[in-house]
Amino acid sequence: MVSNTSGRSSFVGDLGRIYWTYALSFAVFVMLAAILEQVGVPNRVLGYLFVFFTLGAYATIGLLARTMQVAEFYVGARDVPSAMNGMATAAGWISGAMFVGLPGIMFALGWDGLA
Repeated sequence: MVSNTSGRSSFVGDLGRIYWTYALSFAVFVMLAAILEQVGVPNRVLGYLFVFFTLGAYATIGLLARTMQVAEFYVGARDVPSAMNGMATAAGWISGAMFVGLPGIMFALGWDGLA
């Protein structure tokens, strides 16, 4: 990762723009999938599109965020804004809660537990 003269990496400086670009492209993809479903594209094809879109998004994030510096890899050079760090922490907490809690709710209440 190339750093600019102020010490902040260019990636960290562009996090807001990258986040909104990703969010907008995801919203456009979901709308496109909804249109394709209304046109009559089979659900199996739509499922494959979602899988490939997700893998492509992860690959793009990995390529944009690549670094050979240990501090940037593990802690983002301690330069990630608190809002971005909060979103990552919330996503981790929510996914953990769903992974642990959802099977228990499904076991105890069946499909009614999802309501």
